[in-house]
Amino acid sequence: MYGSRYFHTPFFLFMMAVVLFAQLTGCTKRYTVVEDSEATPEVLVGQDHCTDPAIIEEGMYLYDLTDSHMDGPNDCDPNLQNDIWFSYTAPADGELFLSTCSQSADNLDSILIVYAGDHCPLPGSVCLASSDDDCGPNGFMSRVLLEVTADTPYLIQLGGWNGEQGQGTLEVSFEPALPESQPEALLCDCENMPIEMISCDPIPGVDSDGDGLTDEQELAGWTLH
Repeated sequence: MYGSRYFHTPFFLFMMAVVLFAQLTGCTKRYTVVEDSEATPEVLVGQDHCTDPAIIEEGMYLYDLTDSHMDGPNDCDPNLQNDIWFSYTAPADGELFLSTCSQSADNLDSILIVYAGDHCPLPGSVCLASSDDDCGPNGFMSRVLLEVTADTPYLIQLGGWNGEQGQGTLEVSFEPALPESQPEALLCDCENMPIEMISCDPIPGVDSDGDGLTDEQELAGWTLH
């Protein structure tokens, strides 16, 4: 997916440091780096018609809303007035994260909506997630985090607020669910973990890092996104 230059970027070195830190401390947490990635986006993708969505997987994708038209319902966000479509199939049970937060080009106000299945939604169809005015330098970009099921396709509707045009970058990342035999226990010094945590279930009364605070007390100080 990435060229050889990717493995020499600060982002790649940072992620390798995070993995090494987790191995040394015994962390088994789930996490997602949501912004400021230096990975190079894929080629321009996104289809104006819901019946022919662009097939995507994990990665970063340029999108273009210029001259796009409305080809789906907007029940989940009436401000959506134009759209392009993507299709993602989950490789396993887990969490799917979608983001336009980088605001990498001239699309300054996006909306994201996600539906289950590979059939175009109809007016009144229930969406699994939607986002508007949630992130980005101007606060008008979008991001969603949702649970997904193995081998299930998901339709992603990306549009502009009140017909906003322009290009941007769609980030797609996936984190598989932990096996049932491996509970999501707090096994490290979460207070000083150098990444943004998405979820963590501490063992009641345990002080993993021996700092005098239980893991539950440390988690109470986190701000989750």
